[in-house]
Amino acid sequence: MHLDEPAIVRFMRWFGGLVTGDLGTSYANDMPIADLIAGRFINTLKLAGVTALFSVPIALTLGITAAMMRGSLYDRVVTILTIGVISVPEFMVATSAVLVFAVYLKWLPALSFANEVHSITDLLRVYAMPVITLTFVVSAQMIRMTRAAVVETLNTPYVEMALLKGASRQRIVLKHALPNALGPIVNAVALSLSYLLGGVIIVETIFNYPGIAKLMVDAVATHDLPLIQSCAMIFCLGYLILITLADILAILSRSEAAMTTDTAKTPAAGRIGYRFNLVGMLALAVMLLWGLVAIFAHLLIPYPVGEIVDFDYFGPMSTQFWLGSDYLGRDMFSRIVMGARYTVGISVAAVAIACTTGVVLGMIAAVSGGWTDTLLSRFLDAMSSIPSKLFGLVVVAAVGSSIPVLIFTLSVIYIPGAYRFARALAVNINAMDFITVARTRGENVFYIIRSEILPNILGPVLADLGLRFVFIVLLLSGLSFLGLGVQPPYADWGALVRENIGGLPFGAPAVMFPSIAIASLTISVNLLIDNLPYKIQ
Repeated sequence: MHLDEPAIVRFMRWFGGLVTGDLGTSYANDMPIADLIAGRFINTLKLAGVTALFSVPIALTLGITAAMMRGSLYDRVVTILTIGVISVPEFMVATSAVLVFAVYLKWLPALSFANEVHSITDLLRVYAMPVITLTFVVSAQMIRMTRAAVVETLNTPYVEMALLKGASRQRIVLKHALPNALGPIVNAVALSLSYLLGGVIIVETIFNYPGIAKLMVDAVATHDLPLIQSCAMIFCLGYLILITLADILAILSRSEAAMTTDTAKTPAAGRIGYRFNLVGMLALAVMLLWGLVAIFAHLLIPYPVGEIVDFDYFGPMSTQFWLGSDYLGRDMFSRIVMGARYTVGISVAAVAIACTTGVVLGMIAAVSGGWTDTLLSRFLDAMSSIPSKLFGLVVVAAVGSSIPVLIFTLSVIYIPGAYRFARALAVNINAMDFITVARTRGENVFYIIRSEILPNILGPVLADLGLRFVFIVLLLSGLSFLGLGVQPPYADWGALVRENIGGLPFGAPAVMFPSIAIASLTISVNLLIDNLPYKIQ
């Protein structure tokens, strides 16, 4: 194993083998890693390819048609559905699909054995459940970003001129809007497809699909570090290829779009006011409710969370056990209420660290420029190239799982995104005249950041903080569902779903209510962000 050698020597030895195709030997299986990965990698590529084949046309069609009919009932339904799907973890979509199609309707098998495909019928049965789950999860973000890009393009003056000339809406969208919205749409598609690299980890685990992600999860359980390293490098390479392709296509599409329009967008004039949305107020109320539950959980639970109080496992809802009992006969209401403390508490701590660090570094990079900006940007870009679930798996495999480790891991994962967002905002503010005046007065960098830039980017930063909170809740729940998050005797909502997954064939409340709790929190945050008070131009 060469454990007596320095770490840098071991790394160079491993990297040299990676370049030449020698991935080493698995500790757990005592087999060449290349042989273990080969078949699994093909299976994962098949799953991702079939998912992309279905999800991309569906997402583009729904996103474009929703933009064409914006404000209509159809648009509102599509928007609500996409917010709902974005706000729930993959394992909730997967378990719901199993409950509906495998348990109740009995149309499809609950497990997917890719090596048992001998006919078209077998192919459809094996891939149906994983593809349905991944299509739901991946399409939602593509729909939202496609709709946003097309709507923004439809608001430009040259589109209004085409409308005044009597052009049909279909012609306007196809000839004028789509070419100019192609860059953001291509990025949305590439980013969503790159999300497949993280999404397949959950899906392959739930459906026992023999892919490379399932192999990596098994390697984490056995602490097979060479196998974990090799799987991680394959995922990172795929992610980087997709992101690079997206950047290239976006540059080409911007060049093409520049040739189709010569009219600049000008801000519309009008009165300015504020509108408060009832949906946003209700969403805020749900968020505050879960916050209070997390704080006062120890006062709200009727039974100790570890005490067996029901002689029947997976017991139904009753006056004694409001949300039924779990797989050991413990009260689910008590466990969900106490689980809120870990789900909400860990997520709040992680998002506070991630956003504070990312925003501060982003403003420093924008104001300082030069080597400071270059070094910070390149380092954090490299960090963001690692898919979030993959990074979590690697860290947990290396140091184990604990609450401090989870908070640190979740924070590190989302610092690059917060940095890039804050830096983009700060760069725009830094170019304005009042910043030049402050520099002329001799103000230092910290004064400019604290008094000039931060107040002007605070609103978007708070909205971004809400989105990252949702991402962290979903990632924490996913890691806990894989058994890598909050460890017994403690349990967050994702861990509650995992430990009660055996009740899925019975439709047990112990499986559904933790998932509903996750959805209620994340959907409320997304609805609040979408319905924040805004200025009417």
